[in-house]
Amino acid sequence: FVSFEAKRYSGDIHRNDVITKIADIARTNNSADRLWVLGATSEISAQLAASIRQDGDNNNISTLILDWTDFPLPILAVAMVAASEPTIDFLVQNCRPDPPHTVDRVQLENAFELISQHPTYPSLLDQLKTELNSANLSLLRATAENKEWREATSKSFSLARERLGQAIAIKDNVDLPNLRTTLREQAKRHLKSATSIALLGSEGQGKSWLAAKICLEHEGIALFASAERFDGVAPKDVEEVLVTLLVEQTGQASNVNQIRDRWYHRLQAWRTTNPTLPILLVIDGINQRETYRWDRILNSLTEKLKEIGGSLIVTARPQYWHKSVSLGLAFTPIIVEVPQWNPEERDELLLYYGTPECLAWL
Repeated sequence: FVSFEAKRYSGDIHRNDVITKIADIARTNNSADRLWVLGATSEISAQLAASIRQDGDNNNISTLILDWTDFPLPILAVAMVAASEPTIDFLVQNCRPDPPHTVDRVQLENAFELISQHPTYPSLLDQLKTELNSANLSLLRATAENKEWREATSKSFSLARERLGQAIAIKDNVDLPNLRTTLREQAKRHLKSATSIALLGSEGQGKSWLAAKICLEHEGIALFASAERFDGVAPKDVEEVLVTLLVEQTGQASNVNQIRDRWYHRLQAWRTTNPTLPILLVIDGINQRETYRWDRILNSLTEKLKEIGGSLIVTARPQYWHKSVSLGLAFTPIIVEVPQWNPEERDELLLYYGTPECLAWL
């Protein structure tokens, strides 16, 4: 949701003339992402600009100020020149000079060219783009940052170990055999019709690898958490863990408290209108924390994800799942059995890891 407050001002802009607009948006619009733009033909004082940003932050609304300063260039002029032809078309059609005269397109084009050649124009344009592309401004940007986070993690064993709890760098080597394709596609199909699936298999059968591959290929925001991330977490606190993962895995390290508030607002808004691309949460290896009441934790998580149209993948050993988890669940996940490697897959892996001599005695 984007709202504009744009007027032609000839003098100082008073605080009450603009600040109330932010409160109006907060009261009347609950969109997951909201941007309020102030366009002014005079300069916004530093004090008023600080008040606008503070009020925006307090209401989880992003703000952008495009005003007219004398030095080095008016940021409003930079935005107009960056838009180029549409701006010129608008001015030619709608500008009414005083005293009346025809607005000359060629003169406008020459003026735009002069501004674009100004030595500070490139840096000011970059600054403007940075504000518009800020990760706390839109879900689209956060989704792109999350994809970059997943890609980087999948290409580095050390990074995967640090971020995921184990070295699941599925793209570290492009020559790694692309195994379990059918099983992976089956699990992805299930996610389209169900809110949760459980990948069950014994040690060494590729549960974590399969979950990480699905996570990497997910179109929306996808979060990956080892069981250790839930140390000391009560079922009532699972939303806090979800927000922490969203902040970390969308690359939003600065202004953490402000970013957390934005994510809480998004989750609240998504309960009314689900995001276009659903969130996926992967919890890997819950049997590694076998004393936890995973049934209660998963019940709470599944309820939160269901409210926002999200999905859950859990990996576990089958014996632990059936004995300690499944009987206490208030939902019914689709079970995907991850079998032992078949002979062809086994042989491919042995060849990949440079141990062909093992094939002789298998």
